[in-house]
Amino acid sequence: MSDVVLVPTIVPVILSDPDDDAVVATAVDGKANIIATRDHHFAAPAVVSYCADRGIRILADIQLIRELRSAIP
Repeated sequence: MSDVVLVPTIVPVILSDPDDDAVVATAVDGKANIIATRDHHFAAPAVVSYCADRGIRILADIQLIRELRSAIP
């Protein structure tokens, strides 16, 4: 399930790639649980911590697939 959200005020979180901040801001505003990405900038401790404080986990694509498969009865 997904919802369309307006782009919120963007907080600079990913200093090494500011273009990625829009992804984080949209996830926060959209109340996402997970950001699935292979982008190494999202693995930075400050980014993981910022997202975790807002209830968002950062997962690699393979991690997400494994979680989804394990949820199938």
